[in-house]
Amino acid sequence: MSRARRNLQAALTRAAALSVILGSGVGLVNVALLWGIFPGLAMVVILLTYLALGVWSLVVAATTTALLPMRLISIISLGCYVAYPFLGPTHPTSEYSPLTHVLVIGGVCASISFGAFAGATTAVLAGVATALIRAEQTSVLQGVLEGALLAVTGLAAALAVVLIRRASASVALATDELWQLQALAAQSRQADIERGRFDSIVHDAVIGGLLIAGRGLDDNAARHLAAEAVTAYDSGGVDSVSGGDDWPSRVRDVARRLGLDLVLQVRGMPRQTWVSDAIFTATAEALSNVARHSGQTQAHIQAFFNPRLMKVVIRDEGRGFDLAQRSPRRAGISTSIQGRLRAVGGDAEIESAPGRGTTVSLTARPVARAGEVPITPWRVSAFAPLLVMAVVAIGIHAAIGFQYLDAVRLPALDYAGVAVILGLLLWTWRGPQRRSTWVSSSLLLVALVVCLSANVREPAIHDWRLWFVGALDGVIALIAFRHSAFGGIVTAIVIPAAMTLTFLVVAGNAAGSAVLSAATQLVVCAILGLLLRRGLDLAATSMNQVARMAYRLRVDELAREARVEEVRLRNRELGSACLPMLRRIGEGGMLSEEDRRQCLRLEAAVRDQLVARRLLDQDLVAALDQARSRGIRVDLAVGKGAADATLVTLRDLLGVLLPILRAPSAVRATAAPISQLDDLSSAAKVPGRIVVTHQGSAEGAFDAAVLALGHDSRVSMEVIDDVLLVQVLPIAPGDPIEASAESRDSQDPPELAEPSRLARVSEACPA
Repeated sequence: MSRARRNLQAALTRAAALSVILGSGVGLVNVALLWGIFPGLAMVVILLTYLALGVWSLVVAATTTALLPMRLISIISLGCYVAYPFLGPTHPTSEYSPLTHVLVIGGVCASISFGAFAGATTAVLAGVATALIRAEQTSVLQGVLEGALLAVTGLAAALAVVLIRRASASVALATDELWQLQALAAQSRQADIERGRFDSIVHDAVIGGLLIAGRGLDDNAARHLAAEAVTAYDSGGVDSVSGGDDWPSRVRDVARRLGLDLVLQVRGMPRQTWVSDAIFTATAEALSNVARHSGQTQAHIQAFFNPRLMKVVIRDEGRGFDLAQRSPRRAGISTSIQGRLRAVGGDAEIESAPGRGTTVSLTARPVARAGEVPITPWRVSAFAPLLVMAVVAIGIHAAIGFQYLDAVRLPALDYAGVAVILGLLLWTWRGPQRRSTWVSSSLLLVALVVCLSANVREPAIHDWRLWFVGALDGVIALIAFRHSAFGGIVTAIVIPAAMTLTFLVVAGNAAGSAVLSAATQLVVCAILGLLLRRGLDLAATSMNQVARMAYRLRVDELAREARVEEVRLRNRELGSACLPMLRRIGEGGMLSEEDRRQCLRLEAAVRDQLVARRLLDQDLVAALDQARSRGIRVDLAVGKGAADATLVTLRDLLGVLLPILRAPSAVRATAAPISQLDDLSSAAKVPGRIVVTHQGSAEGAFDAAVLALGHDSRVSMEVIDDVLLVQVLPIAPGDPIEASAESRDSQDPPELAEPSRLARVSEACPA
């Protein structure tokens, strides 16, 4: 966050430097107007020094965060406070010193360069010095009030620096917490992405390679799929994020391995992220589908990458397929392509028709939706102490101004003016951040100034009869800070112009010195509000940029960690026999008949992990392998969200059935998701079922299975010809339900529901 702190420091320095430049410029003008009343030569030297240091500070703030110019301004201001009695008027006068503006700003510079304590100390010294000098020139009460006003102004400046830095730190903390929450969400998302990615690998490469090799259909296709699976598992996913300048070469390499002639057009290059990895793997799978299903040896790819969008279009002119019909190609696209893109917030569109080729359009954004920059708003309540000090300053201005009520036509108008100014301050503070808020405040301010200016009898006299100008400082600064910098500056310029016109019309005198002082004061307040808000916004932007960079690095790290962990889990799930067999197939080794039978058993075991992972435990995996080695076909499918109690029952039932059955029996066990059951009537709800079919020689084992399950209260059974239907009953634990075993003949067995996922996996495997 150092860049955010630098931006904030630079904004504070620029605000103070511009204020010093404006204050010293106005001071030089006032020296010329009041020459002979104040020690002019000494004041010119001091003000020129302030002007030079202000310009130096402004130049330094544009390149570095050095505070030497600010510190010099603070030291000179402190010296002027000590020497203030010697810089006072040489003749009795009520005019203010030309140094007044720069001395007030000196307290701000002390807060920025030396800290809040130095700024507060400087403000108190300025107040004491002003009170002592002005008490001699005016009255004790007015001197004390003017000293208090100067002290409050300096303390407010010191407090503003403290609150701005504190607000910046709180925003930095809030921003960091938001990004940490994003990273936690990304961690969970990455696990889901990698789980889906490896499901795709299992679906496309592992199952396909084992099944093709086991049936001896196409040795080249089996070798390619097995090699693809082994590469994915052996790499562990480390440093495999696909993007950058190697993206075209990697795509060409995939096409070459698939035996495809690739026509590739690429505009731009993707940044290496897990989103570009999903685009690459989906592109590779689309090319694999072209090689396996299109009947063509040529594919066309058009890729477009920029910082906001990634789009890849893969097209072939092959046989195509009917999108409305289930097919292995459609199932592969749904699992391996669309699933990958949707997991990272992207999408995949498929266009195809029989005999008209296939087009796959992949779209994703370089930064996934969950990784968008979180916006941390500045809380205006963090600056509430400044509002209190602004109210105090308005009260002091009014208290001093009310001592000059004999210089106004209607004193009640000044009393009402105080209430209006306080109301406008609160409205600007709490009103909605819309244009109408600051426009209404600005118009009311101008109208109020016109009324109060017209109420003054002799505006050219430079005393506190124009007290309302200083009382408007807080409102002007707040408009520029919270609502609109343009609005604050325009209002600060329009108010002196309105005062001049009013004085000319009512009194016939422009009161140039008073108007110039008012204009400087208001414009400085508007510029301070503008620059401070800009500094806060730049700091917030820097914080978000730094946090976003860290987040992206963390997400890429999480992607690698999730991939490594998923590889570890999948290697354990595949067991010690599956990967060695895939390596043999991938290397083109000769397979015996026993090897091919083992491939089919391994393919079935892997499919179990894909479609029924929650159902499996170590004992059931062993029982399934033994049953399949005896020639029994077993198919499993567990719907997403199936009840744990249903899975426990199915696991127990399979543990009883599988050792009893003999070939050529077939077993199909399914568990329905709870959401699917909620849509059914109570009579139709079947959380899980096992369907056992037998032929001839297996009939004795079939009867043994019926006998073994006949007393299990969790199930009901029906024997329909050569089919045994075992249904898990939807009951609460402890409900007394007697098992039933019925045997009846039926011409046509009822339709048995089969989960779509099992059908999808079965169809997706090459036959």
